Amino acid sequence: MAEKGDIDLIITLDDGSVVKGLAVAEKRSEQSADKIEGNISDGLRRGFRVAATAAAAAFTAAAAAAAVVFSKGIDAAKIQEDAVSQLNQSLKSAGTFTEEASLSLQRYAATIEDTTRLGDEFVIQQLALARGFARSNEEAERLVGAAIELSAFTGGDLRQSVINIGKTFNGLVGELGETVGSVRTLTKEQLQSGAAIDLGQHHPGQCRQGHRHF
Repeated sequence: MAEKGDIDLIITLDDGSVVKGLAVAEKRSEQSADKIEGNISDGLRRGFRVAATAAAAAFTAAAAAAAVVFSKGIDAAKIQEDAVSQLNQSLKSAGTFTEEASLSLQRYAATIEDTTRLGDEFVIQQLALARGFARSNEEAERLVGAAIELSAFTGGDLRQSVINIGKTFNGLVGELGETVGSVRTLTKEQLQSGAAIDLGQHHPGQCRQGHRHF
């Protein structure tokens, strides 16, 4: 029983227990505070651990994606380099190589890329092939342009179209005559002069439309 003037302190704690007395209440309060602090610390540690794991996973995914893009960039650059090297070699074999001549044909390939679905490196490869048939760099451009028209019209392979048209410089109709009947009306001299290049006249409208969608 409390003495007169004393104050009985009765406290109900979070766990449902009731304690009496200031000293006991203070001790229990300290224990509760330690428990709350421990729970908060554990929660923070878990939170940091989850956040760190998520950040690491995100970094790994981003790094992997960047590596793929970088690798594709290197591959594309290598293909472009090989195509230009092939073009320059073809120009040298024809005796018409200059830095400006090579750049001019590369610019032509770039314009083709802008207006078709063909990559400029692929067009450069066809220009290198065409230069082996044509009598000049400008004629090689015209040959590739005609081959693009032909492939757009027939749905055939562009490289094969370059070859088929290129063969006509030897005065031969060849496989081109099976696709473009009017080529068979050309004389050997006309074929040798490059008359078969002008395929747009053999398929007016149709080739040009195909070219835009090729």
